[in-house]
Amino acid sequence: MSDHKTFIVSWDMTGIESVIDASELDSEDTFNRLMGEKSNRFGHTLWMITMRARMNSHRHYEVYSIRVDRDITQADIKDMFEENPQGSAELIREHGYKIFSNRLEKAIQVIS
Repeated sequence: MSDHKTFIVSWDMTGIESVIDASELDSEDTFNRLMGEKSNRFGHTLWMITMRARMNSHRHYEVYSIRVDRDITQADIKDMFEENPQGSAELIREHGYKIFSNRLEKAIQVIS
C-alpha cells in the first residue's frame, strides 16, 4: 500500500465544489477489470468534472489533482478550503497538477 493518495479537487469563484479520491476510484476500476467487468469510473468522473467546468465558464473553474499523505481525507481538504479558500487554492496550484483552469486573471489596465 502506498504512503500517498491522489485527490481531484475542483473549485470555482464561489468556493470548493468537489474533492474526489482518485486513488480509490482507480483501485475500484482495477479490481473490476480483474473481475472481468468493464469499469472506468475514474475516467468518467474526471470527464464529468471537466465538462461541467467547460460548460460553466462564467464561474471560472479550476480542476487540479494533488498527491497527499494517505492520512489526509476528503473532509480535511474541504475544511481547508472552508477555513482559507484563497490560501488553499494557492497551495494546490503550487503543489498540484493542473487538469483544467479557466481562472479569472485580473486584467492589467493600460492607459492609452
